[in-house]
Parts: sequence; structure tokens; C-alpha cells
Amino acid sequence: MHQPVDASVATANPRFDALYRDLCANKLNADGTSKLDAKALKERQTLEEDLHQARLETAKREIIRNGLCDLVCRSDDLPDELRDLVSITAVALDGNTANEDEALVDEELETLNEHAPAITRALSKQLEQDVTTLALLLAPNDPHSVAKLAAGIQVLQTTIATSRTRLADTRYSLAQDIWTLHDLYRQVMQTSIRALEQTIHGSVARGTKAKAEYLAVVAEGISKKLSVQHGQLMMQLYSPEAQERLRARMEGAESETRVVRRKIREAEEQLGKFRQARGMEAMVKEYAEILMETKKVKDEVERLQKNVTVGLLLGLLLAMEMDQLKKAIAQIASKVDSDSVHHNFTLAWRQDLEIVEAKKLTENTARAVYRFPVKQEFLNPAGGLHGGAAATFHDIGTSMLLSMVARPGFWATSGTTRTLNMTYLRPAMKGEMLLLECVIVHAGKSLCLLKGTLMRERDGAIISTCEHNKFDNGPKL
Repeated sequence: MHQPVDASVATANPRFDALYRDLCANKLNADGTSKLDAKALKERQTLEEDLHQARLETAKREIIRNGLCDLVCRSDDLPDELRDLVSITAVALDGNTANEDEALVDEELETLNEHAPAITRALSKQLEQDVTTLALLLAPNDPHSVAKLAAGIQVLQTTIATSRTRLADTRYSLAQDIWTLHDLYRQVMQTSIRALEQTIHGSVARGTKAKAEYLAVVAEGISKKLSVQHGQLMMQLYSPEAQERLRARMEGAESETRVVRRKIREAEEQLGKFRQARGMEAMVKEYAEILMETKKVKDEVERLQKNVTVGLLLGLLLAMEMDQLKKAIAQIASKVDSDSVHHNFTLAWRQDLEIVEAKKLTENTARAVYRFPVKQEFLNPAGGLHGGAAATFHDIGTSMLLSMVARPGFWATSGTTRTLNMTYLRPAMKGEMLLLECVIVHAGKSLCLLKGTLMRERDGAIISTCEHNKFDNGPKL
């Protein structure tokens, strides 16, 4: 029975299809037998028998030649004087003798008949050993395996032929399965592509995109509404009337403080005079009066200190911390405008600088967040934010933060820089919106530690960080 061929395989291989049709129609019967005539079959059988005999003769000849070669090297029963003769005989059987050596070989072979019995015995013994070895390899547990060697070899040959046939059938079946697998893979890929196209361009994708756009519009509206409310609240807090009241209260408190300090100095001067001009009794009396006067002065100082504290708190509630930052920015800007050339990049930075957040955390600590874009004036030759520009932004941003905790005799001039340690992590490109977060970690009488973090607004990725150490070189009270 002929093996069927898939139509797609035949279509893809037209030459194979033609050969397959010729075999089925002209050369093979339905049961797989040949359609050739009897005479051709007989001639083919005769040729196969002749070929079989020739192969047998060649095999025998090769066995004798190999046996003679092994006899020279391995046999101890062969006399030494016959080893050269046996070697020459093996070379003659190999048929590789040169023309000029044929006469010498023929001369040596003339004595072969004389020594044939001895050579035959040694060769037979050697072949028997080889046959015994083969039999033991074929059947190690069978003591009579030598007699069954030929049958065992035929069985092995039959098994090998059967295995080859099965292997061919398995390969054919595997080829059919591979073709089926490829067809299934093609169908899966087509289905996946169709599902992907429906997902990207289908109604579900369009609905999701529309919903996302709607939510984006709503979020933008809420953001603008919050910005308007924030502006209104700031206008209420930063009204001119509130600022004027705060300023008048601060001036009155400072004036009263100066009066009290002057009284203290006058009392100390009088005490010195009493000690020099009067005796012990008068000094004790005057000392008691001074103690009473000192107590009154202390009470007055405490009252003034409470008033000053109330005034400061009122100022913080009315003016908030952003007003102080804006004043600090204006002061630094006026100094930059007067000391720098026309093309100073800090001028361009200040134009778009926005204070997002400013908050006083404790009496000596505060936090602020600035917002600004990366402009052309800030770039290095590679097109990124220049490291020097970033260091300048950190320096100015952290220094301005000190205005939120400054008071007479305490960081009133923002101090001078001792160290500014920068760490650069990634570049910032032109047009990107950046956030600069500045924090007062500690502010003492003479030294303070500030920290700054520069990051991208869109994803919060950190661009650079700094540690800013400053010294307060302003006047002390």
C-alpha cells in the first residue's frame, strides 16, 4: 500500500509530486510490488547474486589479508623467518605494489607454497581466536556461541534492517507532525495578530482612550481651580494693611527693647558710683533699691519679650514664609543686577523662578520648593544642564531659605559659604521643568547645614544633590 502524500506538500514540491505519480502509476503495484516484466526481474536477480558473490570473495580476501597482517604482529606461533614472507603476501593481496617492486615480490612469493602449511596453521589459529572473541561479544553467557555466530550475525543484520525501516517510517511520521505543528503555529499567530489589532484599534481601546482623555481634562480643571484658590488666599494674607500692622508692631517692640536696655545700663552706672562714693550702709540701702528696680526692669523685659513673641507669631501668620523668600530673592537679584554683566544666566533663571511651597518647620529650621524650566542659558556644550549652573541654583536656593529663620543677631545676612558639596546623578535637558527642594537641617549661632535636592517634575528623578555649610558673619547682639 502506498503512503499518502499531503496535498499541500505536493503543491509546494512539484518535482516530488511528478516522481510520486510516476512511481504509483508506472512502476509499483498497489501492494508495493514492481510492475517490471519477468525478464528484467530475472536479470536483476542474476545481477544481485553476482554482486553478492563478488562481495563474499572480497570479504574473504580482506579477512585473509587482515589476518596475515595481524599474524605478523600478534602471533607467537609464526617463526621469525616467515614474518617477512607473510608481510609481503599481505601487501600483494592489498594490490598496492609498485611496478618496479613486482619482480621482487614475485620472487619472494615463489617460496609461499613451501611454507604454506605452517602459515595456514598459524592463520587458522589466529582466526579461531578472533571468531571466539566475536562469539563471546555476541553472547557472553553462551558456551556454544561459536557455532551460532553466523545465525546471530544474520539476526543482527535483520534487526538492523528492520530498525532502519522503522526509523524511516518514524521520520516520515515526524515530518507529518512537524508540518501539522507549523500549520497550528501559523493559525495561532494569525489569531494573535487579529486579537492584537482588535485590542489596539477596537471599541474597547477607543473607549479607554476617551476615558483617559476625559480624566486628564478633569484633572487639569481641578489643578487650575486650586491655583486660583491658592492665589486668592495669598492675596488675603499678603494684604498691605496686614503687612503695615506687622511692621509697626515690630518697630514698637524694638523701641521698647532699646529703652529697657538703656535703663539697665543707667542702673549699672549708678551702682558703680554708689560703690565708689558711699559707705557700706548706704550701699546696702541703695543695693536694696537697685534690687527692687531690677525686679521691675526684669518684669518689664519679660512683658516686652512676650509682646515681641506675639508680634512675631502674628507676622508669621499674616505674611507667611513666602514673603520672606520673595524679599530674599529680590535682595539677591538687586545685588546680581548691580554686580554682574548683562548676560548673567541667573537673570534668566530668576525670570521664571516660582516658589511652590515655603514652610517654617521650627524656630531654626524651614523648607521650601522652587520650580523653574531648563533654558538655553543654563546648558553645557553637550546640551544638558551645566554643573556650574546647577551648583549656583543650589547655592542661591538654600541661602534664600535662611531668611525664613533670620532675626536680629541671628543669620540676618544669610552668612557666607564654607563648603558646597555637589553630587550629580543624571542630566537635565532643555525645556524640562525642574523642582529644587531646600531644607535647613540645622542653624546654630555661627554655623548651619543646608541641603538641596534638584529633581525632574514629571517623574521625580533626582538630577543632583548638595550639602551647603555656611558661617554667620553678621553682627551679634
